[in-house]
Amino acid sequence: MPVPTETFRSISKLNLVFAATAILLALTFIWLIVADHYKSDFRDYQRESRRWEQAMVQDAAQQAMTDEVRDQIDRLTTEIAQIEADAQFRGRITELDGKLAKAIADRERLKLPLATSKSFINPKQQQIERVRLTPGHDPDELKKLRDELVELERLYGNQLADMTAIEAEIETLSVAKRQAEADEAERQRKLTALRRNYDAAQDKLRQLQPTGLGWFVENRFRNEPLLDWLNPSLKVEQVVTHDVRTDLNFLTVETTDRCASCHYNIANPQFERGAMIGFMERQLRGGPLAVNFWIDAARQA
Repeated sequence: MPVPTETFRSISKLNLVFAATAILLALTFIWLIVADHYKSDFRDYQRESRRWEQAMVQDAAQQAMTDEVRDQIDRLTTEIAQIEADAQFRGRITELDGKLAKAIADRERLKLPLATSKSFINPKQQQIERVRLTPGHDPDELKKLRDELVELERLYGNQLADMTAIEAEIETLSVAKRQAEADEAERQRKLTALRRNYDAAQDKLRQLQPTGLGWFVENRFRNEPLLDWLNPSLKVEQVVTHDVRTDLNFLTVETTDRCASCHYNIANPQFERGAMIGFMERQLRGGPLAVNFWIDAARQA
């Protein structure tokens, strides 16, 4: 008995229908991904927040680098360069180092003779006392011992005076060297303090506005659909509050807070009311950022 090969529906038509529905499903899937990606308002809020943050960081950098501060930095930089290039200053430091090393070496050489001379005095005193207390002692011997003690004390006194002088010289040279180095260090400290706020603002600005081919490629694709799972710069900011519970009838769970996804700079002190008012007033007065800032704001509106 032959096997029937006829079907209820045409296989060719079913293939066409299947292909059409597969294409429709793929297009629907792509549309859902794109719609979800580009219709998410939090990304627009984060882009806008970062644009504001860049403008405010630029404003902070300009506020930190006023003409007065710039003049102080230039003056200190010039002074430091002059000190570093001053052969006399470097020669004085080298001379102090040499004298200090020589004084320390002299002190080390004198330690042993000084200790040796001191060690002879007490035994000699004891010897004199024993001879003096001996009945019928020889006066000439006692006088000789006393003369030897006087000579030992004189030698010890001279060596002690030399040691005291060397110690004083070492202290004087150390103070002079520390003072010379402290002058340069103080200028460096002042220069660092003046540049600290400006450098911090510049570092923050480089993070907000990086440059280079690598950055362009990375930021061009890192936030694209299906590529933003790895390390996107625009993402949902989620905080799990362990102490706030949500009741789901059959159990309570930790509450998830995603408010910062849209309120992006809510925890940034730079966006406090007073700081924002000061920034806006400077821009309204025609600050350095005013023209570009308001042009960009109009384009984004």
